[in-house]
Amino acid sequence: MSLWFSQGYFYFAGVILFTSIVAIGVNLFQRVQLNKKIFLMAYYEVPLHALREDKVIEISSLDVVPGDVVFLKKPIKIPFEGIILEGSALINECALTGESVPIVKKADLL
Repeated sequence: MSLWFSQGYFYFAGVILFTSIVAIGVNLFQRVQLNKKIFLMAYYEVPLHALREDKVIEISSLDVVPGDVVFLKKPIKIPFEGIILEGSALINECALTGESVPIVKKADLL
């Protein structure tokens, strides 16, 4: 742009400078919004019923640890992996596999 300014192309250089500043601003805004969404996805919290010490207690999804047995009575979005022990579930794996249709998963026979 300094070359265009030195050659007298003030209008052209000004338009390019303005367009670049606007593009950088929009890109920065979009990145901030995307980071907020990723943070909210990573710390998604929902109350669950889990089996601990032979008692079913209500805990936060952030407190689930490996080995917990979680009971789901209503359809919810769970923010962790698991194995279905009983029944079946409709799982949307589009973020992992690219499939646009939810898949029915059934209990694993141990």
